[in-house]
Amino acid sequence: MENLFRSYLKITKNQPNRLYLVIISTMFLLLGCQESTLTTQTDLKFDEKFQSSPVTYNEFMQKINRPFLYLSDEIPGFGGIFLEDKGTVIVIRAKNIDKLDKADIQSKIRNYLAKEYPVVGSHLEGGVHAMRVRFEAANFEYIQLKKWHDQFLPIIINQDGVSFVSISNTDNKILIGVEGNKNKDSLLSILNNKGVPEQAFNVSVTGKVQLESHTLRDYVRPLAGGLGWELETDNFFDIFGYGRCTYGFNAMQGGVSYWVTNSHCTEQFWAVNSSTDYYQHSSSAGSHIGNEAKDPYGFTIPMLCYSNAPCRWSDSALIQHNSGVSIDFGRIVRTTFSSGPGQGAGSLVINHNIPTFHIHSKANNDIYFEGLWLNKVGQRTGWTTGQINGACATINSTYQGQNYRLLCQTLATYTSAGGDSGSPVFNRPYNNQNHVRLYGIHWGRTGNLAIFSRITGVENDLGALTVY
Repeated sequence: MENLFRSYLKITKNQPNRLYLVIISTMFLLLGCQESTLTTQTDLKFDEKFQSSPVTYNEFMQKINRPFLYLSDEIPGFGGIFLEDKGTVIVIRAKNIDKLDKADIQSKIRNYLAKEYPVVGSHLEGGVHAMRVRFEAANFEYIQLKKWHDQFLPIIINQDGVSFVSISNTDNKILIGVEGNKNKDSLLSILNNKGVPEQAFNVSVTGKVQLESHTLRDYVRPLAGGLGWELETDNFFDIFGYGRCTYGFNAMQGGVSYWVTNSHCTEQFWAVNSSTDYYQHSSSAGSHIGNEAKDPYGFTIPMLCYSNAPCRWSDSALIQHNSGVSIDFGRIVRTTFSSGPGQGAGSLVINHNIPTFHIHSKANNDIYFEGLWLNKVGQRTGWTTGQINGACATINSTYQGQNYRLLCQTLATYTSAGGDSGSPVFNRPYNNQNHVRLYGIHWGRTGNLAIFSRITGVENDLGALTVY
């Protein structure tokens, strides 16, 4: 069975329609579901002004898995790849590492990454070829972990109290976060009954997924990513009369100027209320910066996303700029210093000698490697840094009593807190650390891990964006 599965992956790696059929058939047989397709179905009610046109789930996930499937063919017993020591070391996990031709594999890995994913080494002089390669033993091949993940994700993610599910290259396991010990015991029982080896998964109590909002910072013009903003609303549940989050980044679409923030920071989640006013710093007329323009409702996928738990690819919304507002397009505010994982908040003080980072590119789906070093700037904890800890997690959360599910979110170790929702997330190359690559938009936490939506997920929901 294992060899047959590997053969299918090799045959269909560049043939998404055939791979699609293989995955569908497998899930149909395993789950006994009457639905025979996983194409994205948009059968829920959408906002009248805009409609979402998400890519199919399988197309998106195939792009994400491309490097891991390639390496599974090139490295015998490949169990995963991740970065270590602030991105200076490439770690390869594999079974039977004593039998590998390590010198040949090191050369292949460096050449492959340098050609296909040079961003992995962009923070070092010499790039990927300056990185060391280290080998670690794996209990399971990546192909096997992916098979278990794909087979049992619909079962696991629909259990009460499950916060997220993700494949970990670093741990060579499937990671599952749950809200409490009761949920953990229940899930362990289910997994054991399904015959998944205990070494193949790690169930840990990370608590309920927390959305981050509700603080305030200074008036700044022109507008750039990382600043604080607030929302004036008549919402009875907002006892202060304002929602407060972080200004994500400026964007152009169809010749119109917008800015991006989290949907959960707006007055209505996954819906547009164009009459609500948004301000930067205070609710005075001179601080008015725009009104909501695009925030599509969720969609359904059989066995994964439902009418009572709809899905999207991101927690994001487009706010159209108020006429005449001054913006600093393609820029993120730079403060005087950053903090690393576990070091608390970074600086909130703008560095007036070098006041901004300049966005020069957007991250592709296939360069979210575990261990990649990232930065975020938010109005509550300032400039903080950390590493990708889970590249593509399926997340359960709730907002105002509504369950929802976010697909392929990224977990990271940078510090964040309430008010940082909407923060831009980015990385910096070694040779020009003011020119940055935009990776996504921060929206919450689970346990000691921050959560952000990929920029590609934002564009799946909101449409293509020009951000630099």
